[in-house]
Amino acid sequence: MYYQQALTSARRQRSRRIKRNSELGSYSASRQMGPVTSTLFLAIIIGVLALLYLTQITRTSVYGPQINELSQQQAVLLQQQQELQVEAARLQSVARIEESSAVAGLEPESSVTYDNRQQ
Repeated sequence: MYYQQALTSARRQRSRRIKRNSELGSYSASRQMGPVTSTLFLAIIIGVLALLYLTQITRTSVYGPQINELSQQQAVLLQQQQELQVEAARLQSVARIEESSAVAGLEPESSVTYDNRQQ
């Protein structure tokens, strides 16, 4: 019996709190912007967007010549790389190695012996 009384008492207290604070969650703003405020707000937003656009255009015009210069440097470096690759291939060719002065002093080995001892 005591448990049921305590439960009923707790329910009553909770329902009083809910009724007492029922207006807290139902607040709604009843203020609306007038035509002048709306126009000013829209003008400010358009101004900010225009400034962002102008800064992007200015950056493009400032960095444009630098981009062109770097592109030209890249083309020159690619050409140099190709020339160096051709030169490396030429220097590694068998005919070039056989004609070199370092190889001219060497003699071919006539007999080769291998040591088959196990260690």
